[in-house]
Amino acid sequence: MGLRFHVGLGLAGYVLLSSAGVAYGTLTQFGGPANCTAWLPCLETAGLGLVGYLFVHLAITGGAGDLAREGYIPGKRQKATPQIGSGPEDNSLLEVANTLLTEIRLRRVRAVETIAWSDQQRWYECSFTREVFEKPYRLILDANLRGKLNLQEWKTLLSYYFQGRRSYRLLAILEIMFSMLLPLFAVSLVALVISSFFGRIPSAYFSSIVGPPVGLLTLARILPLTRKIFLKHDRVTADRMDRDALLRLFRQIDTLRLPEIENAKRRQGWIARMWPVPNIDERIENLQSQTDA
Repeated sequence: MGLRFHVGLGLAGYVLLSSAGVAYGTLTQFGGPANCTAWLPCLETAGLGLVGYLFVHLAITGGAGDLAREGYIPGKRQKATPQIGSGPEDNSLLEVANTLLTEIRLRRVRAVETIAWSDQQRWYECSFTREVFEKPYRLILDANLRGKLNLQEWKTLLSYYFQGRRSYRLLAILEIMFSMLLPLFAVSLVALVISSFFGRIPSAYFSSIVGPPVGLLTLARILPLTRKIFLKHDRVTADRMDRDALLRLFRQIDTLRLPEIENAKRRQGWIARMWPVPNIDERIENLQSQTDA
């Protein structure tokens, strides 16, 4: 069994769940067993939905395992506590980070007290955390980059992190939500029109039959759209800093051959087209095209 099998299994489960929804709608609309007075049709419909749910669950868990075995995503790792840094590199990074935070004013973070390193932090983003509300923030960085960049490169990367947190993140989320909800809203609107002219039963049939495929197609569209928004986010962030320095930094990080970066490059075919996060080659090409324009 491979990834294609689990994708097919998930689609089959989705069809079964949709069919169970149509069957249940039919039973209730025609005065059938909403309270399961006719127990056999109810039992068959419930069994169909249960099998569909089981198929979808197995497809998700099995597909995640396939992706991990193929190296497309990291395998399941035990959650580790970030390691607090106290060396010369950490002290230099702490000074650079606080200097940048005075120039790039983030909404909540004004300064950081410590640097920490985590294997679970992505190379293209940082995170801020603190143990309790009153304590200062701690800056979490990717442990795979520790000791592999010079101070100027770290300054560029930290600028990319901090500027990225200011770059229309809310607008990007709203764009994804709008693209996701618009087709579903259109289906609901058409169902309302059908209900007004032809009654509730045709409207229920339309919603049960058309709704699930539209939802599936919307999900398939959202994933590539998310990747485009990531790339747009990079372009907007680059406009707020030295774009050439950022481009050189991405190329330098690419030469480090980090496992996360190399695994992302291995995605091919429909997996690459559907993956929501761009790999570093796509990020470099994106910035290069902006520079050449």
